[in-house]
Amino acid sequence: MWGEDCCGGFFRPNRHWEATIYTTENTPERLRNNLRLTTKLLRAARLRCPHCGGKSLRASPLQLKARCPACHLRLDRGEPDYFLGSYTINLVGALVVGVAVAVAGLSERVPRPLLYAGGIALIVGFAVWFHPFSRVVWLAADLAFRPATEKDFAEDA
Repeated sequence: MWGEDCCGGFFRPNRHWEATIYTTENTPERLRNNLRLTTKLLRAARLRCPHCGGKSLRASPLQLKARCPACHLRLDRGEPDYFLGSYTINLVGALVVGVAVAVAGLSERVPRPLLYAGGIALIVGFAVWFHPFSRVVWLAADLAFRPATEKDFAEDA
């Protein structure tokens, strides 16, 4: 259990029921980041590190770096199937675009071949463009519920 003591520091009871006080002086800097989910999501929307807000995470227009250049947080958090959640976010985004195309197709003025070809191109293009964003948004949501630990910054894991 985590709690707050009278002086504003955080404590965690250890297995011997003695409280270990973590204050700004003795908590490691990279573990001290307890931001709100909205702040992390706004950072993710700009493709910045949700943990520290550091530089851009883009390696190329469609690819992300393996680590944050500022705090060295691993973007996969050391799990081989970590980004299944980001694929789900990307799929939902593509489905929303697909529904928008289908609603636009209800108009009698849009020729069907143009609607089908344009709709498929729009959905695929959106999914490819949105992929880096969905990965960083998933990381931000995960960091909000499962804060970063030392293993997330480890070099060899």
